Amino acid sequence: MRNSPLLFLPVLLIFNQYSFAGGFATDVPSVAAMGNSFAGQTTGTHNIADMFINPAVLTQFSGKQIDINSHYLAPEITLQSGATARTHPFLGDQNIAQTSNGSEGQHGEVNAFIPMLYGMMNLRPDLRLGLSITVPWGLSTSYPSEWIGRYHALDSEIKSLNFTMVLAHQLTNKLSIAGGPQAQYLHANLSSAIDFGSVLIGTPSLALDGKTEVTGDDWGYGYKIGLLHELNDQMKLGLSYRTKIHHALKGDNDFTVPTAAAVVTSTGRFLDTNTQAELTTPETVNVGASYQVAADLDLSIDAAWTRWSRIERLVVTHNNIQQGSSTTNFFWNNSWYFGLGANYQLNNDWLLRTGIAYEQSPVEESYLGPRLPLNDKYSASFGFSYAVTQALTMDVSYLHQFFKDAHSHLGFDDPNNFFRGSLDADYSVALDVVSLSVNYEI
Repeated sequence: MRNSPLLFLPVLLIFNQYSFAGGFATDVPSVAAMGNSFAGQTTGTHNIADMFINPAVLTQFSGKQIDINSHYLAPEITLQSGATARTHPFLGDQNIAQTSNGSEGQHGEVNAFIPMLYGMMNLRPDLRLGLSITVPWGLSTSYPSEWIGRYHALDSEIKSLNFTMVLAHQLTNKLSIAGGPQAQYLHANLSSAIDFGSVLIGTPSLALDGKTEVTGDDWGYGYKIGLLHELNDQMKLGLSYRTKIHHALKGDNDFTVPTAAAVVTSTGRFLDTNTQAELTTPETVNVGASYQVAADLDLSIDAAWTRWSRIERLVVTHNNIQQGSSTTNFFWNNSWYFGLGANYQLNNDWLLRTGIAYEQSPVEESYLGPRLPLNDKYSASFGFSYAVTQALTMDVSYLHQFFKDAHSHLGFDDPNNFFRGSLDADYSVALDVVSLSVNYEI
């Protein structure tokens, strides 16, 4: 992996990402918004952290502010049942077709802590500057070395760090626009077992398993823009767009070959080498509306479209031409999110939040792999804001996500599974998130 600037190393060390949104978005930009299942971000019904979705909402806030967010994610991925079939690399389907359910009850989750930071200042009465350090994309799953899908995935980790600067301009009393550049760092680490047993003795064997581990990183650049329109004293509309960011990852592929299988390296394959891979994080479009029902009650509805069809496949190429390339097909679909939230001002110090949401999974069963075994998602949440002082506010939120059971059906119709074997597996998935933030007006 290429060296990163030393300035960012202390920051990166605390960013242990986990993905449980559609695809590999982290889906936890704001603690306050999480209390509404992320409804209301496009219209800025929470605080300056809503700039993550729509930077134009900054014109609703004043002064110098900082918002520090921390999220603790406790996922659960349980393998309910699983089966795998193998074909001999030289003799084909006629040789073996083994089925095993020995991995039932095994888990693939990794708990995680995700912080995010936002800041804002007035430049003029009609102009705001916003800065943020966020973790928009992430993934972390880990399976036991003996599980039946080990030739498809063992450990998977994607880490991101996004730096954004935006300017928000209030054109009129009713209309605000905003935009700014993004610089995004992405790091990936993916590992899986290698089946040398089928090559040497005609059947998989833990003793003859090897391992491949690919790492790579890259910086990419994009921008985000937003618009906020106040129709009247009660209703606001918001619209925002975040661009795709392309990454040309460069790094290494390290191989572990057991002594009994060392003969395979005489072909020039399975030797450590440098690698390259292309990955694009998708663009998103958010639209939302909020309505002040009464002096102490407001409702918000948000929708988001993500162009996950950008993720077609991951092709890892090697500088060692004998190793060739490794391909994992995704062929994801574009997906929608819908959320509904309510805020109730209990008194001058306490504000209560709740919300529900639904999000489509972009993954089809025929391409759903163990690195990200997700299906359609339902969310329910609640939270509160407490004004500690006039300048200091604390937000606490809890979110539970219910996922439809996911099913992998990776068959031999995909030639990339010839050496990995097929995988039929059922996963039960859930997620709990507890979050805390503090907002301070300097």
